[in-house]
Amino acid sequence: MEANRRKARAALVRILQKAHAAERGAAIAYRGHAASVRNIIERDAIVHIERDEWEHRAKLGAMLDELGAGTLPLHEIGMLAIGSALERLCFVSGRRLPMFCAWLLERVNVEQYATAARLARAAGCPHMAPLLMKMEQAEADHVAVFDGFLRGVAPVPAVH
Repeated sequence: MEANRRKARAALVRILQKAHAAERGAAIAYRGHAASVRNIIERDAIVHIERDEWEHRAKLGAMLDELGAGTLPLHEIGMLAIGSALERLCFVSGRRLPMFCAWLLERVNVEQYATAARLARAAGCPHMAPLLMKMEQAEADHVAVFDGFLRGVAPVPAVH
């Protein structure tokens, strides 16, 4: 039983570390994405999503602190580089490609947070699960926003 808990904790730490770095990359990319779109509804929604990503990063950092775990410096640098590159590409790639990439990445995040919530329970940290599930829902809302933009429908902004 204890071995399973240790294994779940290690997996939880790893997913939180990766998510922490990824949220930074995403937030930076969304900053460029918001600046590159002309439609004010799209811009406002992307700015809101960027803010969610920074908030998620802060919460993930607090969870890592609680678990006595640090970040993955190389992963942090890699996600910073990817986010910065995507931030610039938004200005030259047209409207649909950044929307599609954001939609795709947010879909991955939904599953990532669902897995993290399950791992938190298995690792003996059930108090983390509700927050991770709330982050999962926020990512699902982001998917819906980008899906709407891709379909030409202005989404109703979700409140988090």
